[in-house]
Amino acid sequence: MNRIADIQTQARNTLQAASPNTYPDRSSEEWRKVRLDGVDVLSRSPGTFSLSLSASQHFGQPLESFQILNIKPNEVDSGNGAGEEIFPGVFHLPASDADVQERWAWLLNRASETRDPFELSNLAHTLPLALRIKKDVSLRIRCISESGNLFLPSLYLDTAPNVEVDVILETEDNATSEEQDGLMWSSSAFVRAGSNARIRLVDIRKHGDMSFHFHRLDFLESRDSNVHYCTIHRGGLTGKGFVRTRAAEKGAEFRGIGLYTGRAAQFHDMEMEISHEADHCDSTLHYKTVLKDRAHSVFNGSLVAPPHIRQINSHQTNNNIVLSKKARAESMPRLIIQSEDVSCEHGATVGDLDEQALYFLQCRGIPLESARRILIEGFMEEILSELRLDEQDLEQIRDQLFPILDTGPGPS
Repeated sequence: MNRIADIQTQARNTLQAASPNTYPDRSSEEWRKVRLDGVDVLSRSPGTFSLSLSASQHFGQPLESFQILNIKPNEVDSGNGAGEEIFPGVFHLPASDADVQERWAWLLNRASETRDPFELSNLAHTLPLALRIKKDVSLRIRCISESGNLFLPSLYLDTAPNVEVDVILETEDNATSEEQDGLMWSSSAFVRAGSNARIRLVDIRKHGDMSFHFHRLDFLESRDSNVHYCTIHRGGLTGKGFVRTRAAEKGAEFRGIGLYTGRAAQFHDMEMEISHEADHCDSTLHYKTVLKDRAHSVFNGSLVAPPHIRQINSHQTNNNIVLSKKARAESMPRLIIQSEDVSCEHGATVGDLDEQALYFLQCRGIPLESARRILIEGFMEEILSELRLDEQDLEQIRDQLFPILDTGPGPS
């Protein structure tokens, strides 16, 4: 039997035997903070979403100028081979590709061990968009909800050595406010960086106020590779994100940055973990949030350094602006360091906008709400300035993803 078919069958069997009371394990550190009341993925059936892929041979070009690529739906019994070249250096792999099957079997073992019903649902019902990149390229991947209330996008991306790749990954609710109630996203992505490869991935998520969102992204880095990851997230009632990186070979570097804006009673838990498994690896994390009303954000930044690993540098920072008394931001660094030759720093800040800065701007004739917007935009711009996007696309991010900028402080 096809191994992918086996994986799907095992995932379905595990889900059939699962209970919402035990899947996920609410007592585990990963899920302890997440509000899961009313979040039952086990009773849902997969809906439909549109998936589009476009590409450019240049970096930093307007996204609308990218060439639309035709991709056929993957099938369990698709044949073997190197895949179809759908753009210069971009190959669409069959689900039966040996590397894809090996990685999905690993994901199944992890999801079963951790009792993660969201990842199991993804493995049970979705075949990945599988791509192998052999030339420098910019890719845009868009997933937009259509019908139903459970959406399960999946991505496998493998880059050859010495390749530079930009990826813009967009996930979006496409519904009226009434239809958005209870929509659930559970996405999974695996990205392998070849030796000396350079990957920049921007992960943009736009959800309705009442949506649920759970996403997992795994990076595997080879020798001297460099990965720059940015998550930009707005909306959703309850959500959890996992970003896990294995710096598996000497000289690998990872930088993870992010922005989250929350309002009303929205909750989001972002977990970023860096596992340094070879000498001379560096990592940095910088995550920012802007919260109002009763929004609640949790940031978990984890560093793992096993014994005998040398010359590791790791830094993480979490900065939060809370615009009302009931908004909450938690920072939870976790260090598992078993090696002595490690340089590690972590820091966090939580507070309202700087009153002196507001006063200074008002003294220069700037109205209060405009002054607040200037300070919040400046706070966010530190992250946005790192993105290799066209200025028009950056402006759309500012306008569309951050409605919190257009309102004053919420109720305290």
